Amino acid sequence: MLAQALDMQIDRLPNQPLYPFTGSCDCAQPRKIGAVRSPTSRALLVDDEVLTHRLGPFQILRVERCSQRYRCAARIARAMREILIHDTLTGVLRPLNPRDPGKAGIYACGPTVYSRIHIGNARPFVVFSLLKRFLEHEGYEVNLVINVTDVNDKIYDAARRSNLTHPRPSAELAEEMTAHYQSDTDALGLGRPDHEPLASETIGPIVDYIQALIVRDHAYAVDGDVYFRVRSDPGYGSLSHRRLDSMDQGDGVEGASLKEDPL
Repeated sequence: MLAQALDMQIDRLPNQPLYPFTGSCDCAQPRKIGAVRSPTSRALLVDDEVLTHRLGPFQILRVERCSQRYRCAARIARAMREILIHDTLTGVLRPLNPRDPGKAGIYACGPTVYSRIHIGNARPFVVFSLLKRFLEHEGYEVNLVINVTDVNDKIYDAARRSNLTHPRPSAELAEEMTAHYQSDTDALGLGRPDHEPLASETIGPIVDYIQALIVRDHAYAVDGDVYFRVRSDPGYGSLSHRRLDSMDQGDGVEGASLKEDPL
């Protein structure tokens, strides 16, 4: 079915290269392949001529067509502008070089749903949704993940305050506020992330990660709570360019008296 669908799509396209380039598939009898004009610029046409690129760097995309009809590891190369991103660690602009060529993954921390969202919650949603849109425009396949924290002390406190005599179940409050968050961000007109995992659905893996931190001496347990052992990470503070000894978590922080270190 996939082969038939691609055949129909390719047959409707003009037989003219959009971005000439040199490329070949990995089948037993490699042949030169060239891009043809299409709505997504991803369709291919097998061509015996050697084509050379003239439009700068190329990015690897996905298998479309080769002399073995979709069954070999052919790769599509198409012209793509170089994208520079700011490296927080070094403070310089660096070329975007994804681990998987042609694909970009974005993970952003979403809201803690104890009340209606505010401008601070909307900011990362807008920023990373627009980043996804830009990268897709440039030809990347983008996977955007923004989580929702629906298990948190702030949610428990808000649920208790909702009714002093008959406190509201925290899960019920979290579910309602998650629905409001989705409705409010839908109104921005930026679409939805590809995945929006809930913290409540991943408690098992979260516990496993915490246990691994304790085993590796990066965290410690006190009276039922677990705290990071910040000084076990020699790189802590490097992204914010701050030294550990200059950091202060502030006065009156809950659990501060139980910690082995002010941080």
